[in-house]
Amino acid sequence: MSALDRLIDSAKERIDYLRHGQSRQAKLMTRIAFLAFAALFVSTIIPTMAQDSGGNTQQESSPLPPQPAAETTTADLPADTTTASPLPSASPDPTMSALPDSLKDSTTATPAEPLAKQPRYKLRIPNSLNVDPRAAMSTLPALAASGSEFSLICVAGNSLRFDVATRRLPDSAANDSLLLAGDLSSLLRISGKTSDALALLNSVGGLSAYSTQSGIAGKTLSISFVAMGAPDTSPEFCASSQNTAQLSFRALALEVTKGVGAVKLK
Repeated sequence: MSALDRLIDSAKERIDYLRHGQSRQAKLMTRIAFLAFAALFVSTIIPTMAQDSGGNTQQESSPLPPQPAAETTTADLPADTTTASPLPSASPDPTMSALPDSLKDSTTATPAEPLAKQPRYKLRIPNSLNVDPRAAMSTLPALAASGSEFSLICVAGNSLRFDVATRRLPDSAANDSLLLAGDLSSLLRISGKTSDALALLNSVGGLSAYSTQSGIAGKTLSISFVAMGAPDTSPEFCASSQNTAQLSFRALALEVTKGVGAVKLK
């Protein structure tokens, strides 16, 4: 007899013993153990196998084609019975009052033009100046004037040219608040604060006048002051002056005399 036949006979004998050779109590215990094992198998192993099988199936399945978006309809909602209260409107603060006119006016630029009402200036300018009859130029002494915060000083004369600041060179505006025009011409204009304009006129020893024809003796110049709202050297503003002084160059009398008398010799 082969080993396989002996194993089969041994298994048959074992099964026969379990079926007929055990006592009633042993058979009952064997059935209970078998049922418990079957219950454990059904409750634990089978659900796990089913879950693994379902996951694999879902991964292996091809993705579904995209479905068109379903149209959504908006149903009319019932009107809200509550009424929203409007936001309060912004009202001016009663504690904030309008700016005073003085503050508003201070932000407005004053036009650079003659004042409508020209004040009266106090001038200190000589009427005449003695010069050498052979001289072609002369320098004026320091001039003084007062009457307005801003002024336009105009110096004019026939057959005369006027030089201020740098000698023999035409100067231009000193800065934005002190303007100079017409240097080395017959119509010199200086505009700015009255004190600054006079300081420039009297600088470097004073205003120089040059004759363009023969000597300066017998020539006359005029110095006009125009009250301004702001500095400007426009020549047409010189006609608005109501404060003008004239200065004439007068030749000194030169005489040649001969003295006669006795001379004693020692």
